[in-house]
Amino acid sequence: MSNYSYNKHLNFKEWASFGFGEKKLHDPEGGTKAIDGHEPIDIIHSSKIISEILDSPPIGNLILNQKFQDLIEWGSEVGALQLQLTPLGSYKIIARRKIADATGHVNWICKKMFPLEEGYHNTREEIYASEIHDYLTSLNETMIDKAKTDFNGFNKLSLKLFGAVRNTYPSYCMFPIGMLKKNEHYHKYIFEFRGGGVEAPTAGRAEQFDIDFYWDAKKGLLRCWGYDIDSSTKQHSWKVQPSEWDEWFAPTQEPKEIIDAVVKAFMTY
Repeated sequence: MSNYSYNKHLNFKEWASFGFGEKKLHDPEGGTKAIDGHEPIDIIHSSKIISEILDSPPIGNLILNQKFQDLIEWGSEVGALQLQLTPLGSYKIIARRKIADATGHVNWICKKMFPLEEGYHNTREEIYASEIHDYLTSLNETMIDKAKTDFNGFNKLSLKLFGAVRNTYPSYCMFPIGMLKKNEHYHKYIFEFRGGGVEAPTAGRAEQFDIDFYWDAKKGLLRCWGYDIDSSTKQHSWKVQPSEWDEWFAPTQEPKEIIDAVVKAFMTY
């Protein structure tokens, strides 16, 4: 087991401001967006987006099936498409495609994240819906990604992904610590919360946020998930919490597509 930290390998320097007028290097990222003007905020209505998508033209020859209010599928065989709306708090729509893994079973792989950023004036749900529908129509015309049991690019892809999430992360509440290499097929990217932890939904204290990236050689697929590690108030119990996201990817996907999806999922924290 080896630990890649900023101090040892990345020459990372953290600068502190003590209130003496130093120029701010950059604004915190993530969290609630600042609003310009004084008009009422027109929030995003996800139900309108779903309704607009359901009323859109067919996608190829795929049969549309609304499984649940927040889950739509087109087709049922390998190559089928799926949209899922995630709950408030990590507000986004996830586009997935069904493929066969190396064991012969089917898996939904993540193709794209559509963050639903609230807080803008004059939100137009039909614009979101049109963008998503156009993407799915284009995706349906592309080759289906494949599982691979001989993938040798995990370490290189992991380093690229780590570089992306340490440059773009919810800096309003956390900061990167480093990368932990548990084994050749399993890496962790570790973040800690500012101020010794923040209040968590568990009524405890969120101390750490981890992103796990794993190469499942049996399935021939990649898996990525991110989650809080919480402690009870006034003690350190380090309890792993349910994942904010948990997605599969195929090694034949472009690295940029995988990295972009993970970064966007992370930034909805």
